[in-house]
Amino acid sequence: MFSDFFRRATPPARSRFNYHKKYIGYQFSKNDRILDIGSGGSTLFWLKQGLSCISIEHDPSWYRAIKDKVAIYPQLDYRLVLPEPNQPPLQFNDEQRFSDPDCYASADKNFLDQTFHQYVSQIDEFPDLYFDLIVVDGRARPSCMKHSIPKVKVGGIILLDNSERSYYTEKISPLLNNFAEQKFFGITPGNRYFAQTTAFIRTK
Repeated sequence: MFSDFFRRATPPARSRFNYHKKYIGYQFSKNDRILDIGSGGSTLFWLKQGLSCISIEHDPSWYRAIKDKVAIYPQLDYRLVLPEPNQPPLQFNDEQRFSDPDCYASADKNFLDQTFHQYVSQIDEFPDLYFDLIVVDGRARPSCMKHSIPKVKVGGIILLDNSERSYYTEKISPLLNNFAEQKFFGITPGNRYFAQTTAFIRTK
C-alpha cells in the first residue's frame, strides 16, 4: 500500500505507491512533476523510474544518508529544511494546535518547541496547478496538505500517509471539495501494524 513508503533503515529502491497505482489509474510519465514531502524509499523509487522529483527533508542525519544514495541522479532537487524555534512551546496534548494547518506544528514530542513554517513554505515556490503528484509523508502534515491543495493539477494526486489520523484533515476538509478520495488500509509492508493512506484526486 501507499502508506509508510519505506522502512526507515536502508530503504530499498521501491515505493508502496507501486503496490496500488493500478487502483487509482495513475500512469507514470517522464514529464510528471513530483513533490515528495519526507524523503526516503519513495524518493529512490521515482528516481529509479527515471522521473524528476523535488524532495523535502527536515532530519539532517537522514538527509545525509539519503543524499549518498541519490548523488547519481541529477533530476533530483533535494532540500534540507530545518524546523525553527517556536514560542511558546506546544503542549503534547494540544491536538487543536496540531490539527491547525496555520500552526505548522508536529505532534512529535521532540518538536514541540519548533515550527515547520519554512519547511512547509517550500511548496509555495511553485505555481498553482503545477504538480502531478504530491506525497505528504513528512512533518506538519495538516499544514503541508493546505499548502499542497492549490499546487496539484486537475487529474493530479495528493497522497496523504497515515490518514487514519483524523486530525490531519479535520480542519481542511472544506478545501478538498474538488477532490475524489480513495483510501487504502492494511498491514504496512516491512512493519507489523495497520495504517491507511488516502489518495486525493483533483477532479476540477
